[in-house]
Amino acid sequence: MIKLVVFDWNGVLIADAEACKDAQNHILKRYGRKPITLARWREINVIPAKNFFLKMGFTDEEVEAGKHFGVITVAITGGYYSKRRLVQARPDYLIDSLRELPSIIKKV
Repeated sequence: MIKLVVFDWNGVLIADAEACKDAQNHILKRYGRKPITLARWREINVIPAKNFFLKMGFTDEEVEAGKHFGVITVAITGGYYSKRRLVQARPDYLIDSLRELPSIIKKV
């Protein structure tokens, strides 16, 4: 029986910043974007992880990627990107608070 799942945030268990930067560059290339350096990756991906997500929020690119892979998309406002930009991305759900998420999960 699994009692705990631990997700590593770069450098906690293994030093994987280079691998994560490479993975991100693979995605950027797929969408015609320029690659980033390891130094830039470290600027963007701040610790603790919650500060990264509070700073960045959700993006229209994440909604687009989710739609491409056929998953239900939920975007949350209050991050770096404007609500208008998120609306234009047409997520399945657009929420202003994570407190709204449990009711969405129950629906799907």
